[in-house]
Amino acid sequence: MNSEIVFEKWQACGNDFILTEINSIDEVKICDRHYGIGADGVIYILPSEIADSKIRIINSDGTEAEMCGNGIRCVGRYLAKKLKKNSLTVETLAGIKSLIVSENKVRVEMGFAVIKWQREIKLAEKNYNAIHVDIGNPHCILFVNSVKAGEVEQNGKLIENMSNLFPNKTNVEFVTIESRNKVRVRVWERGCGRTLACGTGACSSAFAAYKQGLTDSNVEVELDGGTVQIEITDSGIIMTGPAEYVYSGVI
Repeated sequence: MNSEIVFEKWQACGNDFILTEINSIDEVKICDRHYGIGADGVIYILPSEIADSKIRIINSDGTEAEMCGNGIRCVGRYLAKKLKKNSLTVETLAGIKSLIVSENKVRVEMGFAVIKWQREIKLAEKNYNAIHVDIGNPHCILFVNSVKAGEVEQNGKLIENMSNLFPNKTNVEFVTIESRNKVRVRVWERGCGRTLACGTGACSSAFAAYKQGLTDSNVEVELDGGTVQIEITDSGIIMTGPAEYVYSGVI
């Protein structure tokens, strides 16, 4: 670990991240909420030859994510201040993403999602009709009428680790349809556990709901930590939501 780590703490709908421009730190230790700074993940902001910046996203368990919708909004506001520009491109493992920063909100062109399969997942206490969505990272969408206490934690963890269905594990979203223009999403996030929000999960949930004919193409997604707006268009999925600076420090 470097002798000095300069960082900023950001959050988007309660999904919190440590942003730093150094190359490597002990992510598990620094994300620990008792013995470290505390975060759902670390985002390394690095130089790019094809975009304004490149990011690496490391979950709190040390695994790397291809993309993070909430995290990239935090990066967008960070870069907008640093580079003094509101229109940005960011290189990720899921491709280059275009962002527009406006005050405390960030609009992100998330690209396209694909439904890989739809099938029943049978667990000891409950069966789910599951839709596997790929938006650059994997998601398992479960449409439910309600969620019991502990269901997200217990069943989300089981489904995340179903290696026969998800060789690289998966994020899991428990989705309730509230209207044609609003869905409620609870998240079990791969590599993090229960989180207050997941941007790619919000996009995947809205996409699956739209493709099933359950909602319109423009929906509000309510997460435990806040709301984002998702638009399904012919040119891809667009996500708009908040991102807020928390504090900065040196350790």
